[in-house]
Formats: sequence, structure tokens, C-alpha cells
Amino acid sequence: MRIRVTSQDLSRQKVDLAVCFAYENDEAPRGVSDRGLREELAAQMKAERFEGSPGDRLVWNADGRYRARRFLVIGLGAESDVP
Repeated sequence: MRIRVTSQDLSRQKVDLAVCFAYENDEAPRGVSDRGLREELAAQMKAERFEGSPGDRLVWNADGRYRARRFLVIGLGAESDVP
């Protein structure tokens, strides 16, 4: 398994799984600069009742709409709890 960390736009990464993060009560994941991708992920978060609590996760299959095959959103908990 090969893991790569980047700060580049997730919508342009040709990978099997792209990972992004959300705090509690975020309506969309943080750090997703592509507006369309951010809106798609936000809609999935809402549909799945993703709350951003620690351990929450959402996997979304992009069905060829983006270069990444799937996206994973991981909940980080309350932003105020992060040092």
C-alpha cells in the first residue's frame, strides 16, 4: 500500500481513496477547494447524518466524476478540543 500526503486539490488527485476531515457541526469537509466536490461531499454528509464526531467516517464513491475513485471524510470531534 502506498500512502501520499499532499495539500493539493483533492479533486485532481488520481488515487483509489482521497481522505479529508471535518469537525463537529461542519457542513462540508475542511480543505476541499473544488466547489463542486465540496458540495457533493456536503450533500453526502447531510444525507448520511455525518456529525463529525471522533470516529465518524463517510465513504463516498465518486462514480467517475472525479479522478479519485472514492473519498473518505473522517470526523475530528469538536474543533475547540484540538490543541
